Amino acid sequence: MFLIASFFLYTYPKNRGLMASRFLMCTKYCGGERLWKWVTKIGALKVEKIRWDDLLDDPESETCIITVDGTDFRTWEPKHPTYNQDKKQCSQKHNHAAKKIEIGLSVYRAQCVWISGPHRGGKHDMEIFREGLKHMIAPGKRVIADRGYQTKREDAKMLSLPSHLDSKELYRFKSRARLRHETFNGRVHAFKSMCLILSDMVKKS
Repeated sequence: MFLIASFFLYTYPKNRGLMASRFLMCTKYCGGERLWKWVTKIGALKVEKIRWDDLLDDPESETCIITVDGTDFRTWEPKHPTYNQDKKQCSQKHNHAAKKIEIGLSVYRAQCVWISGPHRGGKHDMEIFREGLKHMIAPGKRVIADRGYQTKREDAKMLSLPSHLDSKELYRFKSRARLRHETFNGRVHAFKSMCLILSDMVKKS
């Protein structure tokens, strides 16, 4: 069941029958509580899997070590003690109350090395970066990010943003890294891995 649950998370098959035919087994093992019990167990491994790699601090390793991006998850708006609406809880992307999660991926390995959050939906990406991830970056290393991380402060040298001054090779390299990160964010949303409004997926599956 561990391998079946891993396959489900990796491929996200359209229905139970398609997945059952892959493993030549009954459909009752490809959904419902039997499957989601193992998905939950895999999720419990996050403490072991999501950790900072010591190789990222190696002075002899590559300069651009990780990609970073914040992704928003819709949620119910917390009640403010004074005001009817707390705009700082709202995400401009969703035009709705949300929580923001900062995710860091290793550039040269298929590994998530950093997760920070949940933060308020209206919190700026750079504010989140300065509170945590900034202090993990070794001197001389850089983080690939999008233009949402633009700043004129001295920590700008830690970030590698899209630039017309980049060579074609570097521009394509950073573009591929950011697209890879967007794919990861999409999967996180697809599986509601960190969504704060959870539907009863066990009953629906």
